[in-house]
Amino acid sequence: MEYVFTLKYQLADCDSDLDALVERLGAAGCDDALVGVGQPGRLALEFSREAGSAEEAVRTALVDVKKAIPSARLIEASPDLVGLTDVADVVGVSRQAMRKLMLTHRATFPMPVHEGSASIWHLAEVLDWLMTRGGYQIDVGVLDTAKVALEVNIAKEAIRHPVRSQQFNSLVEDKDMLAENLENWAQQERQVGIQEGEKLGIVKGEKLGIEKTALNLLKLGALSDEQIAEATGLALDEVAKLRTEGKR
Repeated sequence: MEYVFTLKYQLADCDSDLDALVERLGAAGCDDALVGVGQPGRLALEFSREAGSAEEAVRTALVDVKKAIPSARLIEASPDLVGLTDVADVVGVSRQAMRKLMLTHRATFPMPVHEGSASIWHLAEVLDWLMTRGGYQIDVGVLDTAKVALEVNIAKEAIRHPVRSQQFNSLVEDKDMLAENLENWAQQERQVGIQEGEKLGIVKGEKLGIEKTALNLLKLGALSDEQIAEATGLALDEVAKLRTEGKR
């Protein structure tokens, strides 16, 4: 299978002869990559590599580049960090449709890596979420490549910025686990609710799934009504009503 991905590098001052770089890259096995050198001191390689898996494709490309240019430092592997427009292009929908989807499902939509006027997500996490939700044509090759690119970028950042305090690790892990659990509960329970509520219509079925999610969170006893309302999108009085009914 052919996998398409890009590796971006920072070049050392000694690697300024671009013709020589292209020749070395070709000799090292990177003849399946388009070479981009638009910015001084930077190198972008867009690979279209045949391999048994996305992991094999990206790994062998990294090895080949290292052989050709030992001093080159990896900046980023992609596809990974994307905006809503990028996700919309991959999925084949409009940016407006993707933004509406994100706003409608704030409780379960993957958290951004950076939130601001131009928010950024990990493509693999958004595609995974869309695949779980159903109704979208997700290219499995793109998803697998995005997952590997994410792993590469995380490994690179861990080397550049090692965490000195284990306290931060535990705090981040706890937060991520809660977010993951909320997402899993929401997806599973909404699906069950939709199935059980087919006779009532899809909208009512989805509402049933959200209420089931809230009931599960109430049973845990670890979150306040306000936190559950925020996580599920229910009104605070609806959560309070569910709590009362659950005690009967």
